[in-house]
Amino acid sequence: MKWRQILLMWSVTLAVIAPAGTVAAQGQAAAAAPDTNVVIVTARQGKENIQQVPATVTAVSAVQLRKQNILTVSDLATTVPSLTVASYFNDLNAHFAVRGLGGGNTQLVETYFSEAPCCSGVASAPFMDVSSVQVLSGPQGTLFGRSSAAGAVLVTPQHPKMNDFSGLVDATVGTYDRMQFTGVINIPLITDHLAVRFAANANHVDGYTHLIGTSQTLDGINNQQYRAAIEFNYGGFDNYLVGQFINVDESGTGQVLAAANTNYVNANLLISPAQGVTRFTGVCTSAVNAGLAGSVDSCISQRTATLNNIGHLLLTTPVHNTRSTLPS
Repeated sequence: MKWRQILLMWSVTLAVIAPAGTVAAQGQAAAAAPDTNVVIVTARQGKENIQQVPATVTAVSAVQLRKQNILTVSDLATTVPSLTVASYFNDLNAHFAVRGLGGGNTQLVETYFSEAPCCSGVASAPFMDVSSVQVLSGPQGTLFGRSSAAGAVLVTPQHPKMNDFSGLVDATVGTYDRMQFTGVINIPLITDHLAVRFAANANHVDGYTHLIGTSQTLDGINNQQYRAAIEFNYGGFDNYLVGQFINVDESGTGQVLAAANTNYVNANLLISPAQGVTRFTGVCTSAVNAGLAGSVDSCISQRTATLNNIGHLLLTTPVHNTRSTLPS
């Protein structure tokens, strides 16, 4: 399954300048009593203390993402209790549900990248050089551009740092030919005013779930993403431009068959081509629209053949029990 996405966003912010005396007084107060426990969120299009936001917000910082080894949006669900993540076709086509609402083809949870409404592929890509991830629970208005009935997921990338020449390299190798790499470099161009930041990430893991009746494997990972950002800041004027490219060429997610009721094999698994059209037209249409299948007909034929292979295997292999039980 292959697809590519290119994202280009440009934001301009013009701040209102307060009287110099007020700014100085506020700066001295902040310097006198710094609070390292304050969590700053952008749930209302401005930087605020999370305790002062009149909404249910769960914020996960870059430090938390690293300490808790949260690499993808699926991992995020273990930290945000109200969030449920379901993967369709593969892990980079995730659908979110908040408080049980959303998921599937129902767009009840809106996703945002750098405060702009975005496609699920970018929002559910592996976290690369991310500043924070915020999950807003409950109905959201059009503050960011789109309304959503269940909630919103905000992914905020790291902005260029004006006076910090820095970078990082993170590499992981493991079984199933696992190779993961992340590289980031931050380059200040004009002190206090102009800086650029580049980030790259690549992930590869061989598929390890064998599809019954075929030579295919599922749950493989093979994706790359690249990001370039430039930011210009002068006085109360802030101009941020970011572009991101994502390439995905990987198999779908799999489920392990633990048990089957062989009394219903003929009714549930062995199907005719006509029944395959009825059963798979909807999901195959979605797959073609997402760029994950070449045509609806080929997708239907492949799924029908796979289902029949499983059915024949269950009929000829009496190893599957009619009921699965927990060990005593």
